[in-house]
Amino acid sequence: MSDGFPVLPDIACQYERYDPKTLKPINESTYVRLIETGWNTDTFKSKSVLDIGCNSGMLSIFAHNLGASRVKGIDVMDPFIDFFSKVVTQHKLPTQVEKKPFWKLETKTDGADVVLCMEVLHWIVQQGGTLPEAIAHLAQLTGETLFVETPWDVKEPSIASRANYPTENYGIEMIIRELARHFADVRIERFMTYFGNMPGSKRVLIRASGKRVSSLTVRYIRNASLTGISMSRLTAHFIAAWGELSVHCNSAPHVACHPRL
Repeated sequence: MSDGFPVLPDIACQYERYDPKTLKPINESTYVRLIETGWNTDTFKSKSVLDIGCNSGMLSIFAHNLGASRVKGIDVMDPFIDFFSKVVTQHKLPTQVEKKPFWKLETKTDGADVVLCMEVLHWIVQQGGTLPEAIAHLAQLTGETLFVETPWDVKEPSIASRANYPTENYGIEMIIRELARHFADVRIERFMTYFGNMPGSKRVLIRASGKRVSSLTVRYIRNASLTGISMSRLTAHFIAAWGELSVHCNSAPHVACHPRL
C-alpha cells in the first residue's frame, strides 16, 4: 500500500485503471470508456447497482459518482476483491464488495435496479454457460435496466484467440434475440472505441429495459428489427461527476483481462 492506499493489481484491465487515492482514471482507455458509456445521473440517481465482474471497481465508482444509492461489486479474483474492498473502506463508499461466482448470484440478495454485465458475457459462454441461461439469469437479477458490453462477433480477438471457444453459441444476433425474450426495449447504445489499440476489436454496448412480466419466446421474425439505435455521447452530467479531469495517458502495453466470473 502507498500512503495508506492499496496498489492497483498488475492484472487489472487496461480500461479499468485509476488512482486509488483520487479515484480518477490514469490512462486514455479508462477515460474514453467512461465517456462512451453515455451514462449520466438519470441512469443511476437513487438506484441500486450490481456490477458483475467488477475488476478494479472503476464502473462501480462511476455509478456511485452518478448518484447510485447503493452499489455492489462482485468478482471471483482475490486480487480485485482485496484491492477494491480496501478502496471502498478508505473512501467510505456505500459499496459492498463480494467474491461470488455469476451462477451463485441470487435475486433476493444480489438483485438491483441497474445491473452491469460489462465484458463478462463472452467469458460465461467460454466457461461452459449458454447465452439463453446466462441472459435469463441476468434478467432475474435486473429490476429495471441491464447493460451488456460485449464483443460484436466471434471474430473479435478476445474470442478468436481462445482455443475451443464454442463460436456457434455466441453472436450479437443471438444476444439481442435472447434479451428480447425478457425485455421489451432492447437497443444498441453504441460501439465502443476504447479498444482501439487492439486491431480487430469491436465492442458494443447494449441496453435492455422494460422487463417483461413473463419471459416471451421470441422467434426470428424476418424483416423486423428488435433494436433502437442511440449514439449519445459526453454529457454535462459526466463532467459534473468527474470535475476537471486531467488524463495522464501511459504507453504501457495492453494488459489482457482475465476471465472473472
